[in-house]
Amino acid sequence: MPGIDALCRKGTWGDLESYCEVPWTGPAWTTIYTGLLPEEHGVIDGWGRPIEGSKTFATCEAKYVWDELAEKGLTVGLFNLPVTYPPRPIPKSLSSSNPPQEGEKEGCRNWMVSGFPAPDPAKHPVTWPGFLQSELVAEGDLIRRYFTDPIQFFTCKIRGQDEAEMGAWYNLALDSGEELVSEVVETVSRHQLQVGLRLFKNHPTDVAFCQFSFLDRIGHLFWFSDSNRERTDRWYRLVDEFVGALMKEHKPENVLIVSDHGFQDCFHLRTGTVIMSGGCFSARQEISMKIEEVPALIKKCVGL
Repeated sequence: MPGIDALCRKGTWGDLESYCEVPWTGPAWTTIYTGLLPEEHGVIDGWGRPIEGSKTFATCEAKYVWDELAEKGLTVGLFNLPVTYPPRPIPKSLSSSNPPQEGEKEGCRNWMVSGFPAPDPAKHPVTWPGFLQSELVAEGDLIRRYFTDPIQFFTCKIRGQDEAEMGAWYNLALDSGEELVSEVVETVSRHQLQVGLRLFKNHPTDVAFCQFSFLDRIGHLFWFSDSNRERTDRWYRLVDEFVGALMKEHKPENVLIVSDHGFQDCFHLRTGTVIMSGGCFSARQEISMKIEEVPALIKKCVGL
């Protein structure tokens, strides 16, 4: 795949198998963000909701890796990261060593656009600072084209679960057919990519975080297995295309790609993938890595 191949040719690199103790979205992503296990950071629900006294992103007191980077004077931008709603301020929004440029809006050196699960962004703020919301709404991204998660465009029953209202304006259901549903997921995901590229260009930062959920969404809707290689190949080619677009546009010094878990048939797997490229990484390693090690890896990339 050309995008991944180009990434692997960029300096020293390594690809690892990652291990997730609890392969569920909310706990796993919070572990990736904090380096702590669920019993330590307190987020135990798959969607990051408060259940049985557990914590959410809004109430979690653990320090997130982007907060640590910001406190050290680095600027950070977060686009579409799961379980980050509602958006909250990132400390030290302006670095004394990296002052704002002429005409730059106060507080936009660090910024975030929340990812799933989140409400309709046309009605609820999903950005910090708040003026970013107006910037996106003005271009129509949050009203008609960009939404925080493509699966919210469907009203359907998934694996016998309760019916969920997921963005009825597209008038699609799971029984609309795989190709039509896939076309919508791909269209929305491509637009998300363009939104993310534009944000990182207009509001550049030292460290950029972004996430795209289409692989997870298609896996949950239609499954990946050895018997449907054509489906698997189609969506991994899109992964490769997105990686190539990000690399071409921003030419980052170091790149880290990580999944919260793996997926096979209709089951979450405890193993996922980590791909690394750049001068701060060692040569290829045939070892396993725990997702709680990701924050330390990020900090190593930036010399902390």
